[in-house]
Amino acid sequence: MPGNHELFARADDPTRGRRRYDHLVDLCRGLGVLTPEDPYPSFAGHTVAPLFTLYDHSWRPAGSPPGATAAEAVAAAVDRGVMFTDEVAIAPYVDVPAWCADRVRTTVGRLAAVAGPSSPPTVLVNHWPLVRETTRRLAVPEVALWSGTEHTQEWARRFRAAVVVHGHLHIPVETVVDGVPHVEVSLGYPREQARSLAPRIAAGLWPYPVLRETGR
Repeated sequence: MPGNHELFARADDPTRGRRRYDHLVDLCRGLGVLTPEDPYPSFAGHTVAPLFTLYDHSWRPAGSPPGATAAEAVAAAVDRGVMFTDEVAIAPYVDVPAWCADRVRTTVGRLAAVAGPSSPPTVLVNHWPLVRETTRRLAVPEVALWSGTEHTQEWARRFRAAVVVHGHLHIPVETVVDGVPHVEVSLGYPREQARSLAPRIAAGLWPYPVLRETGR
């Protein structure tokens, strides 16, 4: 599941924006790695769904003016000294909110096809978190603007998720929303790994034990 860092590009890179994502998918398939474009696999009685949903700046920090556009919300964050590298390494090459909308529409259809009342439960796996509650711990609230979309807020319940696994925030905790655990599993930057990885390994939380299946 590529995240924002995998989409970073310079003006002279051969692939940027949507073409870069397609290139990453081709590379992964060449290595035998499943991508969000492949059929969802089954494991331990669950359907595992790799996702790629991006963000649309709809998770506005508290105090944002009502009715402000996405561009205005980002500009206000920049005025407060907060700007993601995404704004210079992704946004110049693709309309990210429009791409997010496309991804949400496509993914809803695919998930609906595998998450009916009699279907196995799902495990939803995405770089960006799916619910706004996961951003409440952010030290800089404006970071939420680049962290997800309001359109995935009900996906865990709607698509019968047993667990949602995500990264992006570098805050390795579990957030339970509507009875579903949303687990942040990212390693973070080297300085963050130095602080948190050893305790996570000691506690059996890295690699995170999402599902186990005993072979014959």
